[in-house]
Amino acid sequence: MRVAAYQVPEYRLDVDSALRAMDICFDLQVPRRDRGADAAGCDVVLCPCNNMMRRAVAAQYRELHHPIRQLRARESGVWIVSADVTGPADAERVCYGPTSVIDPAGTVVAQVPLLTEGRVVVEL
Repeated sequence: MRVAAYQVPEYRLDVDSALRAMDICFDLQVPRRDRGADAAGCDVVLCPCNNMMRRAVAAQYRELHHPIRQLRARESGVWIVSADVTGPADAERVCYGPTSVIDPAGTVVAQVPLLTEGRVVVEL
């Protein structure tokens, strides 16, 4: 049985006495998905991503990951913290990233440069 991302209940994590919500990569493509996180009192959505694609497709999507994440942050009024794989998998597939932190207004406040391994540290 297959279940669409928008049908999966949200996961709430208690981290340092604060509630966090968890999405995965494709969940951010579903409009209004994270509104429940805000209503549940979560202020941060953690989102591990794997945007590994064939090189031609990856080039087309290279600059589209942030606009989608920024839109979701603005819609839901929460921080989006995404960790993405980066670099080539083989001669045919690559992931540009980015690992980043986006504030509730949709502003990218920290980002690892595309095709670069690294981490960001932001005090929320």
